[in-house]
Amino acid sequence: TEDPDEVDVARELDVRWVGVRLEPPTEVVTTTMLSFGLARHERAANPQVTRFEVYMDVDRDGAIDHRVREAARGDRMETRFAAWDAETGGLAGPEAITGTLHATDLHTHLTMLSVPAAAVGITGTRRSTSMC
Repeated sequence: TEDPDEVDVARELDVRWVGVRLEPPTEVVTTTMLSFGLARHERAANPQVTRFEVYMDVDRDGAIDHRVREAARGDRMETRFAAWDAETGGLAGPEAITGTLHATDLHTHLTMLSVPAAAVGITGTRRSTSMC
């Protein structure tokens, strides 16, 4: 399926939908998680090449506060996250890893990125955040 608004963008890199959800703690995952679902217009033939990054403005001041990204480690993918320095346009410290590696399906439309909500500044009292 081709996006008629962006015919010059490779379809496997063209985002069709984005979903965000806050997942409460469970018996298995004991912390609140923030999960991003990214659906493409076309399946990714090689997910290690078609990676996504999410930039978050948690305090809604117009500046990026955190970056969440998918990164390759061998034949598996992992979700990494870090605070962002808006002045330098780079990381404000070392990246953390969610602690799990996952095999990424070949030829999939969907990518999921999940991080501990508190690690990116999302607390139970915060109701909205900007992402790009």
